[in-house]
Amino acid sequence: MKPFTRILIVFLLAFSSLSTVSCSLPFLKHTPAEKEVLASKKIIALLTDFGNKDFYVGAMKGVIYSICPEATVVDITHQITPYNLKEGSRTLYHTAKEFPPGTIFVAVVDPGAGTKRRSMVLLTLDEKYFVGPDNGIFNIVLREVGVRKIYQIKNPKWMRQKGVSKTFHGRDIFAPVAAHLAAGWPVEEVGPEIKAYSLLSSKPAKRRGNLIEGEVTVIDHYGNVILNIPGELFKELGLKRGVKLQVHFKNKKVKLKLAATYGAVPEGEGMIIISGGGFLELAVNRGSAARKYGLEVGEAVTIENPD
Repeated sequence: MKPFTRILIVFLLAFSSLSTVSCSLPFLKHTPAEKEVLASKKIIALLTDFGNKDFYVGAMKGVIYSICPEATVVDITHQITPYNLKEGSRTLYHTAKEFPPGTIFVAVVDPGAGTKRRSMVLLTLDEKYFVGPDNGIFNIVLREVGVRKIYQIKNPKWMRQKGVSKTFHGRDIFAPVAAHLAAGWPVEEVGPEIKAYSLLSSKPAKRRGNLIEGEVTVIDHYGNVILNIPGELFKELGLKRGVKLQVHFKNKKVKLKLAATYGAVPEGEGMIIISGGGFLELAVNRGSAARKYGLEVGEAVTIENPD
């Protein structure tokens, strides 16, 4: 065998071996520094209101792995209250800030699937990708983190090649788009850049003297009622733990203790704490504040320092 032939065979074997450990060949076109960023983009985190009973989540994962077998798929939650965009938006924000740059988030709380609402990809200022419907699910991320660029999903080559249904864009559009990003395809190829996006109708928390007005954004698994009142705003009142505060909702008034932990009050008693996510929370020690006080997502709540 001639030396040139041997070199050619070795080169082809090496190239073949290298290509099998990557999601796709576009990864090989980038510089070493860019490869590090793309490697972190192989994390795909899923948030939906699909639940775990049906085939929906499994189908999305199957599409992702079919396109990019090297992806790491993480479940944030699939238990968002059906159609509840405010809950989905808040949960996504609290989770996303803990992930590394380059992570791809797929958020599917999508009551408007199949309508004229757009599908899009966001690239945020902290270098994370968000894939999903343009229906307000990314509201808090847009407001709190900031967006670098937004693209409308238009490229059919990035979608499920077996066809796109009217009702399952999670599988047919959002999952394959996330997989293509994880595989290293440039986000610019997904579709045209856009500037406008949909916003949810919500009022930010507001302080008026010794009152802070807010609303319920999330009710968690334990029945804790999480408000849109940031801890920083609440701290402006200069309150010390142990003080009793007046809480107004549904034409009712209750006095709740400002506590540091759930165990700071007797079992079954209510309290106010600053949650792990940094927002005000109404809770009951070993009980459900949502059930005890009859609160639901979207309801107005006012916290008052009576002194």
